[in-house]
Order: sequence, then C-alpha cells, then structure tokens
Amino acid sequence: MKISVNAGELATALALAASLSDNKRNSNIAGLEAVRLAAADDELTIAADVLDFAITLVVPAVVETPGEVAVSASKVSTLVAGFLPEAMIEIQGEGTICRVGSDRSRFKLPMIALENLPASLALTEATGSVTVDRDDAAALLVWPAFAASTEKTRVYLGGVLLRDDEGVLTAVAIDGQRLARSRVPGATGLSSDFGLIVPNTALKIEAARFVFVSKLIDQRFPDYTRLIPKPPGNTVTVDRIELLRALDRVAAVVDPGQRRVVVGLTWTEQQPALRLGLTNSDDADDVVTAEVTGCGRVAVQISLLTEMLHALGGQRVRIASDGGINPILLSDIDRSDFLGLQMPYQWPARATQAASGERNAATLRALIDEANA
Repeated sequence: MKISVNAGELATALALAASLSDNKRNSNIAGLEAVRLAAADDELTIAADVLDFAITLVVPAVVETPGEVAVSASKVSTLVAGFLPEAMIEIQGEGTICRVGSDRSRFKLPMIALENLPASLALTEATGSVTVDRDDAAALLVWPAFAASTEKTRVYLGGVLLRDDEGVLTAVAIDGQRLARSRVPGATGLSSDFGLIVPNTALKIEAARFVFVSKLIDQRFPDYTRLIPKPPGNTVTVDRIELLRALDRVAAVVDPGQRRVVVGLTWTEQQPALRLGLTNSDDADDVVTAEVTGCGRVAVQISLLTEMLHALGGQRVRIASDGGINPILLSDIDRSDFLGLQMPYQWPARATQAASGERNAATLRALIDEANA
C-alpha cells in the first residue's frame, strides 16, 4: 500500500478510531488496539473493532498502490496529530513496517498482522430500521445519554433506549434520580418493545462519513411511561442561561467540601420571578425574572439540575412541580420533543437533609424496579 492523504482529515478520523481502542490497550486479545487502513479507489478506509463496538470511516486519498495495513491506533493517531492540518501525509507498507512521513519527517511503525484483528462486528439480521437526519440523530442519542446510569447492578439502565412510542421515535435514559427523553416525530419502524438499549459508551461519535456498529445491552428497559407524572399546574418559565448563572452564584457561597449542594426554588403568582436559596441556611437569596403559573416550592441538587439545563440547550426552560416528593418536570420551550424528569429533595432541617434526599431518590429507584418487574 502507498498513499498520500491530508493530515487534518486523517488526524480527525484516526483520533475517533483510536478512542475506541484506548480501553483495550492492555487487553490480552491481539489486535484490539489496532486500526486497519485500507486504500482503494481514491479513498482511505479506517476501521477499528473492539468487539463491543466497531467504526469505519472514509477520507479521500491519492492512492498510488492499493492495499491494507494494521498498526497501533494510539501510535499512528498521535503521530499524525503532530503534523500541521494542511500537510500531506505519505503512508506506505513494506513487509512488516509501515512508513509514515511528510516533507523531511520520516517514521516507522511496526505492522500488526491482519489475521490478529478481531472478526468485524456486523449487523447479521435487521429487525427494524429508520432514517433520520444528522441533527435528529444527535438529539436522540446524545441528549438523553447524560442521564444514563453508571450502576453496575442495574445494567439495563447503562444506555439509551430507542423505541417507537405514540407514533414517534423516542430515546430515553434513566438513572436513580433523573429521566431524560427525546423524540423525533415522523420516524418509526425501529423497535416497539423495551429491548433496544444502546450502551452509553457507544454514544460519543462525531464524524462526517462513518459507519458505527454497536452491540446492545441484552436486558429489558423499564416501562418509562409509568415514571412520567401528569404535568402539574404549577410552572415557572425562565431564561435557561440566567438560571444557570443564578445556580452558579448560589453554589459559590457553599463550602467547597460539601458533597451535595441543594438549592430551594420557590415561585408564586403574586410575583413574576423565581427565587433561589439554600435549603439549610440563609446565605443565598437570588431572584430571576420568570413567567409563573400557580405556586411552587421544591428543592433539588444543584449539580444534577445544572447538568440537565446544559443538556436542554434551548433559550427558555419550564419547570413544573406539584410541591411534593413527586418528580419535577423540565421541558425546553423551544423544543417540545425534549423532556427531563428529576427527583426533588425534601426541604428538611439541615440534620436530615441528606437522608431525605436519599429517600426521594430511592422512590424513583423503586418505581424503576416496579416498572421493570
């Protein structure tokens, strides 16, 4: 094989391929840390396969001699990243050596035998399919992923469920305290049950031309529809960025060593504002202009609420709560297909605050187990 390829395009593709193999660097299985480079028809195909995931990317190239080689993904990725993006990289396979160079720079990498690479992961039997545009795909897979669980005991919560629901393609992720749901109207035909769970580790892919294949989590996702309460009449609508800034201000006055920081949110119809404060002290009192319906008094963990607000991404966010220990609902006013659910903390005295928060989180866990029974 002998080719020339743009350094910038090659570096981007190799970095993505190498990100899959990073976790397999110390594996005893030969070839899991390799990237396969195949040149033909003015294209370079870059493939990485780590058993659970596989990715294939294509970049344009000047192919002098077709062929394929396999080399260390981390080494070649780091090497190519060291060149200027506009440089042309020459790659040539000779015997057991892969030569990589540009201008007066020349390097040698040992080749990995192609027979040591794992068998390509492929879709053997399609049970459903759907076509969505790039932005919708990102909304489905990337947005809810932050709420996927990292618990080892509830493996079925470690990914994003994809299914047809009420005539739309729906993606849902749940952990012990939150639920995130995204929908794409007009796209159905993928799956109607609760078994298509894409692992969360497979959802960090960004590239222009690629094919990504992932194994699924072989378990049943809980019936999330039973976890979402009916929208209460008490709502507050605020500018998302202003609310994030207010949360940062409240968190700034708390001892940095405090494990959980719980913010109290209150609103009434008498004042078009959302008031923020700490539930166990009077060290913070902040007000954000808002549109208000009814009244509300709810406490939530700042870090979890902040992560949810960053994920929503729109200009305005609506928070709805019945004031009890039921989940609060967060929705993106600009994108009605996004919904977040977060368990509140009770608003207790300082001594019982952490225990009450754990009880509320346990309530959602119990609902999950019941829905999955």
